[in-house]
Amino acid sequence: MVSLERLSTEAINETSLESLEHRHRYEAVRTFCRDRRVLDLCCGVGYGSALLQETAASVHGVDIAPEAIDEGERTYGHL
Repeated sequence: MVSLERLSTEAINETSLESLEHRHRYEAVRTFCRDRRVLDLCCGVGYGSALLQETAASVHGVDIAPEAIDEGERTYGHL
């Protein structure tokens, strides 16, 4: 079974269960990332990477989908 979990930048601020779960995951690990170098694998469009950037020393997001990376760079710049 393959699960494709990807949220667009528009879906991030929704109040759907899926959107809230995604956001909660990043909120839960923010304190552990403080002043650390973070590698965000399967970062999608990078909203979580941007959230972690607020507390981490640096964040590098990686994703297999070029369209997700392109959207992330347009929205959040190069992390």
